[in-house]
Amino acid sequence: MAFNPDLLAECRKCGYNRLDIARKAKSPEDWEKLWTPPKYPFGLIWTDWWKMNLEYKVDDYPAEVGFYIDILGCSINALDHAYAMFTSPNEDFHISILPTPTGQRPTPPDAFEIEFMIRNIQPYALDLENRGVVFGQRVQRYGREGSKFKNGWFRTPNGIVIMLWGMDE
Repeated sequence: MAFNPDLLAECRKCGYNRLDIARKAKSPEDWEKLWTPPKYPFGLIWTDWWKMNLEYKVDDYPAEVGFYIDILGCSINALDHAYAMFTSPNEDFHISILPTPTGQRPTPPDAFEIEFMIRNIQPYALDLENRGVVFGQRVQRYGREGSKFKNGWFRTPNGIVIMLWGMDE
């Protein structure tokens, strides 16, 4: 199924206009002066169950299930042999996985990144390392000198990057 070519052209035009504003705005005042409301309002009305879910397909389903539950400590929203949905104790996010269906390909490892903004990033990263997690980039200072932000990343058993962002308190 193809994307509507007229809508694609409209999206591209709108995107260029928004990016031009981001390029031109040098201050919050510039931003306020240049920014215009979106053409359409945000129309989603949340349910009481969950608001957003990221879902991906994996070849090693048991390893991914074990990783989210027993290594990261995620809570379970759904779990059976063909589908799993994980969340935090406060249900701040939802991530789902399913075994790759026959004849399909798994989600490529670099198709997307999962990013979490957390407190006390360094102690949490050390705790993950003690659980056996290997960081592709150990937590380090991010940005200009004097920045308090840090980040680091690791991969799930199926290769999806989980990026941690945060500061130490």
